[in-house]
Amino acid sequence: MKIIEILRLSENGLSQREIAVSAGCGKSTIGDVIRLCKDKGITYEAAKRLSGNELHAALYPQPQSEYRAKLLPDWKSIHEELAKHKNLNLQFMWEEYRTQQQEGLSYSQFCRLYRQYRKTAGRQVSLYNERKAGELMEVDWMGDTLSCVVDGKTGELITAHFFVAILGYSHFPYVEAFPNEKESAWIAAHVNALSYYKGVPRVILPDNC
Repeated sequence: MKIIEILRLSENGLSQREIAVSAGCGKSTIGDVIRLCKDKGITYEAAKRLSGNELHAALYPQPQSEYRAKLLPDWKSIHEELAKHKNLNLQFMWEEYRTQQQEGLSYSQFCRLYRQYRKTAGRQVSLYNERKAGELMEVDWMGDTLSCVVDGKTGELITAHFFVAILGYSHFPYVEAFPNEKESAWIAAHVNALSYYKGVPRVILPDNC
């Protein structure tokens, strides 16, 4: 259905950027679909008359032997990226993969094999870590920034970088906004967090800052 919508918008004269916003895909994916449909001689009217499976087979014919010979993604790295960055999804990871492997897996195959990897590798099982009170404080800069502070003198909108600390046992958080992530801000954040907690843990554990 998304391919058909891309074709409809393209034939109505919309730019690839406009189509990407409407269809919820990356611009590179839009370009690939339009180019592939043109090569295969598939128009919007022709695509409408095909089922989803027929359209997919027409655009991405992949014999089983050829499919098995393709270079598969690094599922472990993909899983770790998805776990680390909550804003990422399989659609984005697939588009990144296809920029490197232009004749690689289709999106449906990519999702199916990723689910198989999670199942066979036991990646759907949560790891329980027992924490002791007062033992650990975990710290990091949040991945997302937010333009939410206005300079009172210039009116300039300033981007805030959020430092986050959390106590391992109680999950009691401390959050503070800084104008940057320089060393001085990093040190000040720790001092303020420890002052807020009115204590010092045995271990301070940073993420991959």
